[in-house]
Amino acid sequence: MNYYICDHITWKKSLSLLKNDMNGQRVYSNLWQMTRDVEKE
Repeated sequence: MNYYICDHITWKKSLSLLKNDMNGQRVYSNLWQMTRDVEKE
């Protein structure tokens, strides 16, 4: 399983990474970053 640190890439960018990697998993170093990304979409 691959983990992508999503602190410095956008939600859409991480989605395209996951499309190419079925075992990929998005991870964040903190939850604030995650909620901020979700709200942007």
